[in-house]
Amino acid sequence: MIDVAQRAGAKVEKIDRPWGQVFSADEIAAAVKKFKPKVIGIVHAETSTGAWQPMEDLGEIAQDNGALLLMDCVTSWPACR
Repeated sequence: MIDVAQRAGAKVEKIDRPWGQVFSADEIAAAVKKFKPKVIGIVHAETSTGAWQPMEDLGEIAQDNGALLLMDCVTSWPACR
């Protein structure tokens, strides 16, 4: 996702968690307030560790900050149907 955004000319700010861990909504909200992104891109689920990012508050965080929420759901889509 980062590679594609950078190739399209976007300035990318990245936040990280240790492998297999997810972000809290508060961590994401703090990063959004700090970086003021136009798009919030996040991976919903990670195949090798089974980590699933809770998404409940992210739509509201994006909307409250005028950002588009872009979720990579390639791994999680079959389970969410």
